[in-house]
Amino acid sequence: MGGTHVPHKRMAFCSNSPLKPEPVMKRVEITAPGVVSWVDHPKPEAGPKDVLLKIKACGICGSDSLYTDHGGIPPYQGCTPLGHEPAGEVAEIGAGIESPDVEVGDHVVVDTMVFQDGLLGSGGAQGALSIPWHIAALNEPMAVALHAVNRTSPKPGCKVVVFGAGPIGLGAVLGYRRKGASHIVVVDVVNARLEKALKVGADAVVNSAEAEDLAAKLVELQGDGATAQNRGTRPGTDIFLDAAGAPPVPAQVCKMAKRGATFGIVIAPHKVPVTC
Repeated sequence: MGGTHVPHKRMAFCSNSPLKPEPVMKRVEITAPGVVSWVDHPKPEAGPKDVLLKIKACGICGSDSLYTDHGGIPPYQGCTPLGHEPAGEVAEIGAGIESPDVEVGDHVVVDTMVFQDGLLGSGGAQGALSIPWHIAALNEPMAVALHAVNRTSPKPGCKVVVFGAGPIGLGAVLGYRRKGASHIVVVDVVNARLEKALKVGADAVVNSAEAEDLAAKLVELQGDGATAQNRGTRPGTDIFLDAAGAPPVPAQVCKMAKRGATFGIVIAPHKVPVTC
């Protein structure tokens, strides 16, 4: 995940070249459909806010074979770097980073979330990797979000409502999307956060402070889940996740959940009275 962007290009040096070649390393690239090659590539440098890792090992994912069959991932077909399961040690720390929590030589793993251009900046199947500090800091909250998603046992095609559009809630949106959710609604009271939820993959958002009837709005978005045995205004939501920690949420969910729905709570800091 490159904070300092390195162009995706292969390099060749002639022995009689008058120019001193820049430092290079080997990395694994998809160079054509069905073809994976060791390629010379410029070594990344740590920018002021980057942490540079020396890769010690990198797993091979099943998805790598799919990418290879298609010749890479657009727009980098023919030069797609591989490696999203890397582990290594800190080789260099950017001059602008002051933290007692990271030192040269630390052993680390990487939370390989999608980079800003839609891809990993340079892949982990190579000698070194530059990781922006603000990306590395997301490792823990994204782990919490994914754990919450896994605990609710989502199935492909499920409909999900996430309460809270903070880091955990947004991470949950990413997690549910990866698990195959067909429709995700995020509920919050801050419009700026709701806009961010749409950017990371939510299908719809609701400002609960402005909605006259939240249950009715969710029925509009995710269908009617009421039955003869479970009447009332009940959306067709399969999973509710509380990533907001707001006291009213458990009672709201209890009153509107359809029969068989799942309700997950990321954190309950204190006892909350619930009446259904």
